[in-house]
Amino acid sequence: MAGMRRGWTVAAAVAAAVVLCTACSPSSGKSGDADASAVVSAVEAADSRVASATVEQGQSGFSSGWIVEVVMSGDDPVTSDELSALLLAARHAGSREPGHIDLFTKSQSGASLDLTAAADQLGILYSKIGDGIDVNSDGIDDALGTGR
Repeated sequence: MAGMRRGWTVAAAVAAAVVLCTACSPSSGKSGDADASAVVSAVEAADSRVASATVEQGQSGFSSGWIVEVVMSGDDPVTSDELSALLLAARHAGSREPGHIDLFTKSQSGASLDLTAAADQLGILYSKIGDGIDVNSDGIDDALGTGR
């Protein structure tokens, strides 16, 4: 019996290590390239302040989603309207259904732009990750509607 428990313990430890090692890690693949391009186009068209955007596939635990980095014109903080437009664009672009969006914004001079005040104003549930936020798709839908 003790040998069986040890086997389950090892299996659980290996599974946990795999999940932790892939948390928020970018990944690439040909199947997502077209969707990533669609997300870039949608995010760049979402607001007039968007100067450019880059998108990668990301993994957070078991959730596959997008890592979106946006360069905004000006040094003003991101407004709730701008954040809403960015999240909805990233959420609904392409054919892939993302489980989450990791969003980072900075000015053209490279300074990070705060997203938490706008997210708080929208009442959206998020996790702070470095200078950005992580929002799951259900949280976007709950706070902003389906946006379609």
